[in-house]
Amino acid sequence: MRVIADIFCSTIKQNLRDRKSLIMMLLFPIVLTLILGTALGKVMGGSHAAESLHVKAAIVNDDHGAAAKSMVQFFQSEKIKKIVSSKNDITEKRARADLKGQKLDAIIVIPGGFSNQVASGRPAHVDFVTSGDLEATVVKSIADSYLKRVSAVQSTAEMGASPKAAASARLDSLLSDHALSIKGKVRKRSIITR
Repeated sequence: MRVIADIFCSTIKQNLRDRKSLIMMLLFPIVLTLILGTALGKVMGGSHAAESLHVKAAIVNDDHGAAAKSMVQFFQSEKIKKIVSSKNDITEKRARADLKGQKLDAIIVIPGGFSNQVASGRPAHVDFVTSGDLEATVVKSIADSYLKRVSAVQSTAEMGASPKAAASARLDSLLSDHALSIKGKVRKRSIITR
């Protein structure tokens, strides 16, 4: 133990005598932090990182019911528009062609009967088609968040709360047994079910 303490003390004395290495030892971490912080600030979650991400999605609405219209309106809200620009009046065939031509990052397909399933409290799903990149993950996360919120409102209403109180309730996001899900189709045609 004494040998380690002697080596430590002699190294400290040597570094204090050599001003050049002392300055490098103190300033280098500060300068490096400033450079990397400036260079990577926008990439690693700067204040406008989400807004600088330009995600293009298509919403194919084969249902046109109340719940489907509500989801389309959600994607048209000002906060979501800052992140995702979405096409709404598009066929699934055209959307798939745009996805293949890299004009879109993701497609959300609201199948027929979606609104009836939501209204009756039965399990419902939204099909999600993607090229598998980061932008598509953003769209899936937003859609999943919306569906969890709808499911939470359904669950609160089933417990006897008024629809208005159910809609304003802030439930824990860990509600894992929600009635709605996203079935995703990624490159290898695997299905992701929540």
